[in-house]
This record gives sequence, structure tokens and C-alpha cells, in this order.
Amino acid sequence: MITYRDLDYSKDIPEVVKLINDNLDPDYTSDSLLWKHFHNPFGRSISIVALDKDRIVAVVFYMRYNFQNNKGKIIRTIRPLDVCTDITQRGKGLFKILLEKCLKKHQDYDILFSTPNKKSYPEFIKLGWSPLINYKFKLGLINRFTNTGSIHVEDFNLTSPLEENLNNHRYFTTATSLSYLTWRFKDSDYIIKKIYKKDQTGYLIYRVDRVKKIKCIILCDYLGNENLLSLGLKEVCRIEKIMSVYYLDNELNKKINFLITASIRPAVIIYKEKDFILPKDFLISLADLEGRL
Repeated sequence: MITYRDLDYSKDIPEVVKLINDNLDPDYTSDSLLWKHFHNPFGRSISIVALDKDRIVAVVFYMRYNFQNNKGKIIRTIRPLDVCTDITQRGKGLFKILLEKCLKKHQDYDILFSTPNKKSYPEFIKLGWSPLINYKFKLGLINRFTNTGSIHVEDFNLTSPLEENLNNHRYFTTATSLSYLTWRFKDSDYIIKKIYKKDQTGYLIYRVDRVKKIKCIILCDYLGNENLLSLGLKEVCRIEKIMSVYYLDNELNKKINFLITASIRPAVIIYKEKDFILPKDFLISLADLEGRL
């Protein structure tokens, strides 16, 4: 008989990691689990496990992942991650049962948000989730040789003092605080540049990698004054000696002055509201969709 209970972070981690290693991701580690679900600045993840006798055979995590605008209004968001069922227990509906049990027990959210794979996408749609269809991954070309005027760009260290709410544009985003930046962009391949011009400031987060064999700036996120984004990105391209930018075509990035752009693929994003209407200013960044989460 299958039973269900909340995950116990003090004793269940090794068994859950082994479950995920054997059935979902062989490279998954306890450090990754604790980073995502225990040390998250938005709060500890909601998690339930299924047990066959005393053995954990399935798990679901709902990560807390809030969006906030410049007026301090918060959209309480949770997203299912690291959902895993033992291969011997598949076909019994544990995926659906775990998701629904989590939500029945924990009601403190406004929307659900997910980036499912091909296998889980149909299951979420059956549960009443809807696709966000207006997001695409694109490749853009920047003219890095034109003058950016009085724009200044410098390295930003996450240990630097910083005001807590960095979001001064109108969009609801996750990247609004130093605590989020420190948590989310801890890996050494992320680069954060401070962009400023007189009394205007912005922070651009990116990586350098190859897309379709083309060396690119991977534009992960941006926070701060939206008027600095286009010129700041151009200056970053000049510094890195790169003209190609891989980015998510959201409303903020539409302000970037590209020479030319090309669509690479649609972004698979789904959501479900709970007595809540998703505002037009809800903004997802490329960093929100990266596989590291």
C-alpha cells in the first residue's frame, strides 16, 4: 500500500537523491537539492514523498519562486521541480496524486509556473494548466562598434553593498534583490555587470557560451533602469568582443536595438492561476528557464 507524507529534510535527503539518480538524473546531488529547495531565499520548497512500506518511491517539490514589481507587490509563485517516480511504480498515477496532495495541503500561492519536458507536458495540461505562448528563444546581432556615449560598465561583486529591492521598472520579476542574485547566480560562469549613467543604474547578468556553434552572450537577466539595457548590452558586447546575443524574447528585451534577430525555438512554459489573474506585466527571464533550476 502506498502512503504519503511530507519530506523530512533531516533524514530523507540521501534516499531522495538516490531515487532521482536511479530514475531521472544520474548527476543530481544532495548539494543541488539543498540549494534549490532548502536555501532558496523565497523559502523552503513544499515537498511530499510517496512510500511503499518504508521505501520512498516518488517525490515532488514545489519550489517557491516569487515575482515582485517596483511597488513591492508580490505574486506568490510555486513551481514543480525534481518530480520523480521509481520506474517500478510508474503507471499508477503517483505523479498526479503527489502534485494534487501538495496543493491541497499548501494553499499559500497565487499561480503555478513550470517548464515541463515532453513527457510531463501532457500530464500538466490534463490537470488544467495553460501554455504561455508568447515567449521565444532568439539570437540577435549587436553592432558593438558604435559609440555608447556616457554609459559606464564595471564588474559587480555579489559581496558589494546594495539596496534590497533593485527593481525600478514596472515588470513583475524574480531578480529584485541581492539575496536572490547571490543564491541564483552563485556559479562561476555567470558574469554580473553594473551599468550606470548619471543617476541611472542597471545590472546585467550573462554567460558566454556557444549556441548553434556561434559564440554568444547568453543574456540571463537584467534588473534596474530599463533605459540602460540596450546600451549596456552593447558595451558588454564590446568588452567581450562578441556580436551575437542569445536571449528570451520577453517585453523587456524587446527594447534592445538589434541589427537583426532570428527565432531559435519556442520556450515551453505553462502556468495555472489560483483565484488570481496573471497581470500583463508578468515577466519571465532566460534565467528563470535554465536547466540549473
